[in-house]
Amino acid sequence: IIHTVSLLDIYNGSTEEIELELPTQCDACEGTGAEGGQTESCSDCNGQGRVRMRQQVGPFVQDVVRECPTCNGTGQTSAASCGACDGTGQTMKSTTLRFSIPAGAEEGTRLRMRGRGSPAPQGNGQQGDLFIEIEVEEHPWFERSGPDLIMSLPLGYADLVLGTSITIEHLDGKDLTIKVPAGTTSGETLEIRKRGLPGRRSGGRGDVIVLVKLHMPKKVDKKTKKTLQEIRENLAPVDMIERIKEDAKDRRS
Repeated sequence: IIHTVSLLDIYNGSTEEIELELPTQCDACEGTGAEGGQTESCSDCNGQGRVRMRQQVGPFVQDVVRECPTCNGTGQTSAASCGACDGTGQTMKSTTLRFSIPAGAEEGTRLRMRGRGSPAPQGNGQQGDLFIEIEVEEHPWFERSGPDLIMSLPLGYADLVLGTSITIEHLDGKDLTIKVPAGTTSGETLEIRKRGLPGRRSGGRGDVIVLVKLHMPKKVDKKTKKTLQEIRENLAPVDMIERIKEDAKDRRS
C-alpha cells in the first residue's frame, strides 16, 4: 500500500496509525476453504501436491513435475466449500496498523510489516508480509535533494545590490534566516548549514540551499519608471563589450 506523509513528518520522524481492510485467515475453516475445516488427501497427486507429466519438447519427450492443478499444490481437497469465505480460506477484516516513519526517510521507502500480509493458501504456512511504501506530499516551497532542502528566493534588484536579510518559519517551527550579501547576483546559491533533513547514511543533517533569483515585476507605475530612468545610466555597465567578456570568463571558470 502507499501511505502519504508530509515533509515535516520526514524532518522529525513520526508515528502513523491507519485503518485498513486486510485479508485474514477464515476462522470458520481455519484457512482451508473447506466446510468445517474438513479436508482429505487429493486423489490425483496422492496428497503430494505435485504431479508428474510428460511434455513434448521438439523431437524429445521429457518428464516434468508440476503443481497439482486439482489441489493447487496443497495436497488436500474438500468435499464442500466453506460458506463463510466461499472456499477462499480468507475473509476481510478491519485492522489498525501502527508504524514509525524514520526521520530522513526518502520517497519510495518501503516499510515491512511482518505477518500482516495475505494468509497462506489453504492455511498451510505462515501469513505473508505487508509492505507500506512512503510517498511524500509536495511542500509549498521546499524541494529535496538527499538530505538537502532546496528553495528559490525571488528578490528585487535593490535587495541584490544592497543586500538584505529574510526570515521565514522553518519546518521545525524555528526561524530560518537567509542573509543575502550585498552584490549578490541572480542565480547564485546560498547555503544554510545543518538545517536540512537528517542523513540516513551519513548521520547529521543536510543543508538548506537557497537559489537567489531576480524578481521582475509584471507592472511598474509611472513614478517608479521615472526613477529607474534617472538611475539607469548609473546601473548600466560602462563598457558593454568588456562586461560581456568578463561575464563569459566567470561562467567558464
